[in-house]
Amino acid sequence: MRLKMAVLLAGITCGASATQYPLDSSDALMFGDIETITTFAEDTLPDLARRYSLGYEEIQRAMDGGPTDQEMERGVAQAEAQFVYQLQTVGGFGGKSDQLNAYNMFLGEPGYFAADLARYLDATPDTVKAAAARLRLDQRVILSVVPQGRLDLALPDSLPVSVS
Repeated sequence: MRLKMAVLLAGITCGASATQYPLDSSDALMFGDIETITTFAEDTLPDLARRYSLGYEEIQRAMDGGPTDQEMERGVAQAEAQFVYQLQTVGGFGGKSDQLNAYNMFLGEPGYFAADLARYLDATPDTVKAAAARLRLDQRVILSVVPQGRLDLALPDSLPVSVS
C-alpha cells in the first residue's frame, strides 16, 4: 500500500521535509512512500487534492484488502533505512540526540529506539489492514499551507492560524 503524504505549496517554490515521531502504542502503524508533487501557479489546493487523492484511495484499499507482500517488504525496508539514516549524525537536526529527545519527550523513554523499530519490522498485511479499519474516512482534516498574505490560495472556508 502506498500512502501519499503531500505538501502542496500553490504558486511558490520551496523545500519541504517530514519528520517521524514515535507513537505510544505498539499497535499503531504508520509508514508509506514520500511523493513529491510539482505544482504550478494556476493549481488550486482543491484541484490538487482531487487530482492526487491525498491518500484517501490508498487508505480505502488498505481497509478493503490490505497491502501486498511486495508493498509490505518495500515499506518495512524504507522504514528500517529511515531509522538508520536518523542515527547517522550525533547532533544537529534529526541526529541521535534529537531522536533520543523525541522518545523522551513523547514517551518518557529515551531508549525506545528498538521497540519503535520493531513496530515496523513486525508489521504484516493483517496488522496494516486492522490499523486502517480504525480510521474514519468521513472525518479528516485538510491543511492549507499558503504564503503569508495569500489567503486566496487556501482551501475554501479555511480558518487562518498563526504560528510563532
